[in-house]
Amino acid sequence: MNTAQLLSELETMTDRARLKRMVALGRLPTQEREPILTELAAGSVYERRLALFACHGSRDARRALQAAQDSSQHVSGAAGQLVALLCTEEQFITLLQTLPAARHPKLLLQWKRAGRSSVPVDGWLQQLIREHRQTEVWPVLAYGSSRLVREVLPRALEEGGGSALGRLARRHSRLLGQELLRQAEASRERTPALTYRVNSVLGLLAERVGDLAVRLVHELGRTTPLGDLTLQPLALCAPQEVAELLLASQDPVRLSLTPRLTHLRPEQITALLTQRPALFPGIAQAYARLDSTRRQALAPALMRALMNAEGILPWTVVASLPF
Repeated sequence: MNTAQLLSELETMTDRARLKRMVALGRLPTQEREPILTELAAGSVYERRLALFACHGSRDARRALQAAQDSSQHVSGAAGQLVALLCTEEQFITLLQTLPAARHPKLLLQWKRAGRSSVPVDGWLQQLIREHRQTEVWPVLAYGSSRLVREVLPRALEEGGGSALGRLARRHSRLLGQELLRQAEASRERTPALTYRVNSVLGLLAERVGDLAVRLVHELGRTTPLGDLTLQPLALCAPQEVAELLLASQDPVRLSLTPRLTHLRPEQITALLTQRPALFPGIAQAYARLDSTRRQALAPALMRALMNAEGILPWTVVASLPF
């Protein structure tokens, strides 16, 4: 079979069948597949993608590396997974050194998802730091080991702006939370840069390390009004802890505790309805869905909060009162 015959055969196939055919071609002996694949690799974008797909069968790291440097994103973008699976650590680092920084995050993510070692990545990142190329390091620092992240995190947060925060919060949640907490503990005045960092990742920290997120907000609250913090994600993950923070503070905030009404203690709800009724938008409808025991415990506070100047309650509440 020659290249023209192969392309004619593939023309009538579905995408899935075409991929399976190229994998099978890649498993042929080298002398049979290489003339065809070499010709495809020098052809159109479609043909170059076909040559890449054959690597699933041939396990040819050299051809995967070639595709990763292709001028077309349709080819290079599809090569990353194969690079992560097939290439040696040395080949991978050489590829990173060759490609522009904009390509690094996706390739590093695929490398990590393939279960590959952080050791070569750490070495490459440290080399970039020694060469004073920190602007390339901070956006991808999260793909380094915990040891490296712990070592350079304070500097990354200071110099990297927001470029490193999201990935760090996902991959090194506790390390990032601990460093932000350390900064909050050391702060003696309101620090907009620290507030920005905390707000950027508070939702992710609340999901992953809720206990640390609560401590962070509590500590930052010494110097920063709670209204400056994005508390809603934390309120959904740790409603009782956020309720205690709000009861101990006079700072105006904008958030809703109604979605977590069943997770709050009755005494917390009662106190908050008295002090901060605006925290429970739509509570009349939510109250109707509570069990009778909880409705009875909350009835006096709810009636005080929702009764208007004429002593009239919303019908939804009246209909749900347990007496």
